[in-house]
Amino acid sequence: MHTIVIHLYENMDDWHIIEPMFYNVQSNMELSFFYGENKGEFLSCEKLLVQVSEYLQYKDIDQWQLLIITHIPEYKKSFGRLSSYLHEFKEQLINPLKETGHEPQNEIVLVLDSINKQADYSPKDDSISNIWWQLDIHGYLKQPIKNIDKMPVSHLFTQRELETIDEAWGKPLNLHDAGIINSPNKEFMAELNRRVDHTFTHFDSILAEKIKHSSKKTKEFHYDLITEKQLKLIKSSFFTQIKKVILPPLNDSLATFKPSNLLLDILRNTLSLNWYKSSFQIFRIEISNMSLRLRLTDLLKLSMLINLLTINSNILSRFSRGSVHDIQVTIDKERMQNLIVNYNTCLEIAEQNIKDKLLDRQNMFINKFNRPDSFPHSISSLTKVDIPEPALSSISYSALNFIYDWETYINDVETQLQEREEEINQKVKEGIRDLSIYKRENVITITENKVELSEYLSTIHDDIKKTVTEIDKISTSKESAQDKWKKFISDKNDHVRYLIKQLPSKKTWWLTLLIVTIFMCAPFITTHYGRVSEGLYTSPIFILLLLTLLVLSTVFISGKAISISLKTFITDTRYKKNNCYSKQETALANYNKYLNKVFQLYRLRRQYKYLNDQFTQFKQKNVSYRYHQTKIEEHKKIINRLLTLVSDRNLAPDRRHCEALLEHKFKVTKSVLDNPIYSPLEYQFNAQREAHKLKMNIGNSVDTIIVRGLNPLSELQFSVDKVYRL
Repeated sequence: MHTIVIHLYENMDDWHIIEPMFYNVQSNMELSFFYGENKGEFLSCEKLLVQVSEYLQYKDIDQWQLLIITHIPEYKKSFGRLSSYLHEFKEQLINPLKETGHEPQNEIVLVLDSINKQADYSPKDDSISNIWWQLDIHGYLKQPIKNIDKMPVSHLFTQRELETIDEAWGKPLNLHDAGIINSPNKEFMAELNRRVDHTFTHFDSILAEKIKHSSKKTKEFHYDLITEKQLKLIKSSFFTQIKKVILPPLNDSLATFKPSNLLLDILRNTLSLNWYKSSFQIFRIEISNMSLRLRLTDLLKLSMLINLLTINSNILSRFSRGSVHDIQVTIDKERMQNLIVNYNTCLEIAEQNIKDKLLDRQNMFINKFNRPDSFPHSISSLTKVDIPEPALSSISYSALNFIYDWETYINDVETQLQEREEEINQKVKEGIRDLSIYKRENVITITENKVELSEYLSTIHDDIKKTVTEIDKISTSKESAQDKWKKFISDKNDHVRYLIKQLPSKKTWWLTLLIVTIFMCAPFITTHYGRVSEGLYTSPIFILLLLTLLVLSTVFISGKAISISLKTFITDTRYKKNNCYSKQETALANYNKYLNKVFQLYRLRRQYKYLNDQFTQFKQKNVSYRYHQTKIEEHKKIINRLLTLVSDRNLAPDRRHCEALLEHKFKVTKSVLDNPIYSPLEYQFNAQREAHKLKMNIGNSVDTIIVRGLNPLSELQFSVDKVYRL
């Protein structure tokens, strides 16, 4: 069963000294601590309710018990009486938990008592504590208090007020005046009713003062405040019961009847601890403040008791709800001293071991890696290709033939460029696939050279930055060679077609010659048959040949000019084609270089991650060592306080078992709770850790139970409590 301990006093003196005694059960998830919000003003359970509910739900805890640790109310350490604390806990914490299905199986209250007492067990030399004690026992202030001005009591019932109620009732009655007691005369009944009315009137005036304070919540009144609901209950009970007293047939006790006695029982059952204790099992244990030695001994006894109630919760079945018991815990002095000495020795050994470890771990050296210079499998080159341009001849080619050959040529080049683009894509995919295969290989090769880890990590980081910069500088054009070729042909194709169509063919040459001859010969024929001046006549054959030659030369020159333009374009086309081929080769080389650098970057980052993980683990482990170094120092301060309980300074520790415990159970990466070396109960070596019989005295009965792991605990004595004698 899980035990939840709610401690109302987070800063209880010396509580931290016994906290290590709970590490075992806390680590085993058998015990959890929560602290109240009482900071010298009012107790509020709202935060506790949320914390406990969430904890039970998160840990999925069904079987649990609630253990509340509080003090016998003590001035400046408590703010109110025990009854009020129990009322607040029941209303603000336990009932809401039950409504949400988280009902505890046991509700235990451990009352720590460090108050000096008088012979009647009432608090001594402290008027405030005495007031609270009287309210818990009687429900009203029974005894007069010195220095009553320290605390206002007008909201409480006092002995003097009860006496005034008797005064309001009047002198004792003479039952002889009633006549027949079973049927009293009218005069006597009238006197009884007059006394009751007078008593009611006086009691109402007393209640009016209490009701005036019932809605207040101040430091002076809060925990001793009588609520309006309680006052109404008291009034109703008092009026009902006093009415019953005067109903015939009368009782002989009416002669000595005092209404204050009736009110006393009502106050005890309504305002005292007797009213609130019904659902709790209350245990009082004394914690001495007489000396540090006695106080530490009592705190150790308390820790043993809490451990026992946690691991042996069936003990509580022997006590009924509403019971109040005093507990006397006896521990074996020798066993406890052995435990403390072994605890101290183990912490000293652990502290020295950690110091040595930290000295050895000031720097960390690691083997250097083989440098990943390039990708193991480079991309192969593209297939060599070359498509010749169509030959251009104005004599042998017709324009249509050349256009056909030209279209075939540019289509073949485009097809070839496309095939090479696909080849590039295929080779790049193969390279990426090979890269993925190598990336999956979890192989990091190292050399024999060792370097300091942090410096090497910085060097790898610089290499990564350099490689990233080199990758950014590798240009891979977004426009393909095929697209550039298409754009070039699209821009020039119409002009080329126009030039090709202007080229003179054989037919053009002969037709031009015929037409020129006809037009040139016509004037000469006309002149030959007409009368032409003899001076104007020259050799017709010469002129005809000259003009024909002139025209043909003009046609030839124009055709040659067109041919030159076409050849220039063909040369440009060849250059563009070769440029596209080169661009593809360059693109493939860049892809290859890119993959090489990506592979190099991957390996560098992988090495960096490996180194960084090693460095992080190294630092975390150092932090863990320093964490435990600090915690051991803190626990050594605790053990120094506990060493005051060791009377035998020559008591020898069991170093062999201490060293074995450190070797097998100290985990540097674990917290304090998960490291057994911090728990004093781990130092019950050999037979001390075995189960033993614990003697339990409950009243006059004696019983024994089997207990494991609490060897210093030797006896428990439960007796009916005399301080809260209810």
